[in-house]
Amino acid sequence: MLQRKSSFSLLAVSILLFAVATGPSARADGTCTAFLAAKVKDVQNTKQSYKIELFIHREDTKLVTYSAGFLGPNAQDGSFTGRANQLFSDRQAGTQPFNINTADQLDLRLSASGVLSIHYKPWNFDTTWDLSCSGSMLSRYVPGFGVVTLTFRDVFAPNSSGVLTNLNNNARTGDYFETSLSPSTVNAGTLKTFGKLATLRVTGQIYAQPLYVRGLTLPDGTVHNVVYAATQENFVHAFDTSSFAQLWSVNLGPPVLAGEVDCQNNISPFVGITSTPVISLEQSTIYIVAKSKEAGQYFYRLHALDLATGNELSGSPIEIGGKVPGTGDGSRNGLIEFKARAQLNRPGLLLSNGTIYVAFGSHGDCGSPTADPAVVPPPLIQWDQIYHGWVFGYDANTLSQIGIFVTTPTGGQGGIWQAGRGLVADQAGNIYLMTGNGTTDFGGPSKNLGESLVKLDEGMHLRDWFTPGQNRVSEDDYRCLDGGTAGLVGQSSDLDLGSSGPLLLPDAMGDGTQFLLGGGKAGILYLLNSKRLGGSDHFQEADMIVATALPDWEGAACHAYIDNGSSETHHIHGGPVLDPISSTLYNVGENDPLKAFAVRNGRIVGPLAISKFKAPPGMPGGILSLSHSDQPSSELVWDLLPFKGDANSNIVEGMLAVFDATPVPCVGGDCTPNMLDLRLLWHSKMDARDDVGLYAKFAPVTIADGRAYVPTFGDPSKCGPYPKRTLDPTKCDPPGWLLVYGLINPPRDLWHSVDLSSAAQGAPKGVPDAAGNPFGYVFNAQGTQHVVYRGTNNRLNELYWDSQGWHWVDLSFAAQGAPPGGKVPDAASDLFGYAFEAQGTQHVFYRSGNNRLNELYWDNKGWHWVDLSYVAQGAPPGKSTPDAAGNLFGYVFNSQGTQHVFYRSTNNRLNELYWDNKGWHWVDLSFAAQGAPPGGKVPDAASDLFGYAFEAQGTQHVFYRSGNNRLNELYWDNQGWHWVDLSFVGGAPDAADDVFGYVFNAQGTLHVVYRGTNDRLNELWWP
Repeated sequence: MLQRKSSFSLLAVSILLFAVATGPSARADGTCTAFLAAKVKDVQNTKQSYKIELFIHREDTKLVTYSAGFLGPNAQDGSFTGRANQLFSDRQAGTQPFNINTADQLDLRLSASGVLSIHYKPWNFDTTWDLSCSGSMLSRYVPGFGVVTLTFRDVFAPNSSGVLTNLNNNARTGDYFETSLSPSTVNAGTLKTFGKLATLRVTGQIYAQPLYVRGLTLPDGTVHNVVYAATQENFVHAFDTSSFAQLWSVNLGPPVLAGEVDCQNNISPFVGITSTPVISLEQSTIYIVAKSKEAGQYFYRLHALDLATGNELSGSPIEIGGKVPGTGDGSRNGLIEFKARAQLNRPGLLLSNGTIYVAFGSHGDCGSPTADPAVVPPPLIQWDQIYHGWVFGYDANTLSQIGIFVTTPTGGQGGIWQAGRGLVADQAGNIYLMTGNGTTDFGGPSKNLGESLVKLDEGMHLRDWFTPGQNRVSEDDYRCLDGGTAGLVGQSSDLDLGSSGPLLLPDAMGDGTQFLLGGGKAGILYLLNSKRLGGSDHFQEADMIVATALPDWEGAACHAYIDNGSSETHHIHGGPVLDPISSTLYNVGENDPLKAFAVRNGRIVGPLAISKFKAPPGMPGGILSLSHSDQPSSELVWDLLPFKGDANSNIVEGMLAVFDATPVPCVGGDCTPNMLDLRLLWHSKMDARDDVGLYAKFAPVTIADGRAYVPTFGDPSKCGPYPKRTLDPTKCDPPGWLLVYGLINPPRDLWHSVDLSSAAQGAPKGVPDAAGNPFGYVFNAQGTQHVVYRGTNNRLNELYWDSQGWHWVDLSFAAQGAPPGGKVPDAASDLFGYAFEAQGTQHVFYRSGNNRLNELYWDNKGWHWVDLSYVAQGAPPGKSTPDAAGNLFGYVFNSQGTQHVFYRSTNNRLNELYWDNKGWHWVDLSFAAQGAPPGGKVPDAASDLFGYAFEAQGTQHVFYRSGNNRLNELYWDNQGWHWVDLSFVGGAPDAADDVFGYVFNAQGTLHVVYRGTNDRLNELWWP
């Protein structure tokens, strides 16, 4: 039998004791005794134990000490007392951590009048204080020792001992109190100091959120911070988060081949551990549900493993199953039996008041008698594949079953999927969940609850529910969600409510009211009073808001039918998540950007902000996590999303994106102070070393103690190419990855590889491939980078980078000015360009298929096309500007305020186009240049021309290779253009290709580099 210990508190008390050598911080005014006394009075009647933590950092001894324990009520005098045992210590000046004697301890007493007493060894520190208040922080400076800080946190604060459950708490807010990772440490400018720290290989794909325990003592007495990963091949791995060494790994039975149970390829190749486990620190146990196939039979089992060893505890595992009264789909003799083959345990496990709750839906809709025959062929629909929504409850101590609930006892389906989000529990122990598909009774006695938000008590008895449309004259709202065709012109909508799960909000009204928030495939968020959902009395107190773009073929709740020829969807899967400090909600839908909302006075307000970054198209959109501290400008939204391809029925590459969720100050007059803008700060495609690999569907990132733990399906270079619909494990079964991101010390080098074709946003069908060479420049006035190139279809393309990352632009489409009825000419050469900072413009040049010269220029009105061959002045009477052969090149001559473009014409002569405030002008450089040998001429070009302006000298320089492979220079000063035989004056070997060069302004030198005819690398430099 599992040994039960005292239950965890819903109110966490964190005590931080800092011993520093520096002077005191700013002292807060006022006493805290009244505040603390009120807190104590509020919680005395709960008779629970409260978590405490101690952290000491002594600058004099370089000693860091961490302790944790429990603070419990004292019935005699109303105080709270407790003891924390020493867990970990590290003398930073040394090379190895060490443990202080386990007898060292911290004793605390918080009196009913609000006075805190602390006794701590080994320093024999013993004192009593009345702390000072500053907001929610309570502190006191102790001369000669340090600062004592006491912080109260409620149920919505992340667990101070780690991440023990899906989305960090039973309210499923997804937020974590984090002090190291913030917008100042995670951004595009910190690529040297933030990124991937480790790749931990695991056996199988990871669908479950990684869990984290701080300060776990192993059997050998060593103390570790531990991260846990569970896989679809039924392996559970435990890793130390400092050394990244595997502490233990266990297998929980043979997994099921996904093709045997999943008709839609939603999972491939195995089904094993799909849901996020849950951890009880009191029991020192991790609870896990695994699906297996043994001797031809399918099983679900609940396992209880020791956190430190992975060993099964006494009485573990137990098989999940049972029968309930009912006449619904698959019933026999008035009973509905749980069939492990048909069911899928996707929602994260819930531990509430000593009970483990396990919920089930289906593998797609494979077990539906009314499934689309095109998707589910009738021969596949067997009795043991018909499904319902199920919830099982098990005693966390004994693993004995305490109850079963079925969502559709006289109907069918009603699966509980929730994109992996766990069931929600409130402080009273009530359970909340959301269903998708299935039978719904509008006012009927049988209580079939498809497409509903359901409330159960802790004994799993139905207490209330909400079904969209239940209080309307028409049932079209429900039918729309369930995929019916009423009023939809034959369209099957399939806008399941249960595509995500509910979130419990704190007491926002100040009267004890707690709201539930949830939304599904319709993209609508519903706000509900948890005490009156509306089902039991047909009274609906709900607000709703369209949180994502409306489906292109539906209106809000199906009241309007729109057909624009697109089937793009905007389902909610990965949100919402909540910052309980600012009461800000964050949500992202598929094919939709990240948005921020708020709940105020019982209404959903927003969006308060919409990110400019839009995820690559496809299901499921982003899966969100949130981190912040109690300091301003600390909040980050973490988004794990598919990078290329729809992940619904495919294995695809993934991407991790991090957004700034802190208010932006108002600069200038045309802005609103302290508004969010949800800027993209960093993403994993900025540096190839940070790549996520294959995307783990519906799995949130786990943030803890300065690290981000990212689940993935593994190496994209194995078993590909991707996207890939299925994997055959007999041919290729790549290991999964658990990736660790964090602060890098010492900083890594700056050179890194980025796949721009993958990193750029904005291309509906992927960034077009390139033909020829790309060219790039920086536009300092805008703080942007630009790369231009010719696509394989000869169209003009741009990639530009701003604070939101790389973006693709179809310049052939975007540029204005093409002749009426015509189009911007395609390119026959490479593109090149530059920014004219003084004018605030950008310029791109190329040769078209008819060898004419073309310019695209950008101003604040967008891109424009110009026929340079036509507009350039200076050609001889009756003739035009010569056509080009090869590529063009040019630069801005800032000291003159001019632009210059050079090229080789089809007769190999040297040509210049220059721009001044009178427009473009053509110059025959072969004729204009002085210095040719007597009786000779300036040599023709056999290569493209290259040049630059030497601003410090007020000169210009153009270089090229002539037909005899010699190096040539044309330079301009206030006397005009001059020709120089560089091979002669520099004693240089002949060239085999184009030449390139630059000005080294800091040294005042000129440089030319090239490949010799012997393929060796050469440089000419001046002076």
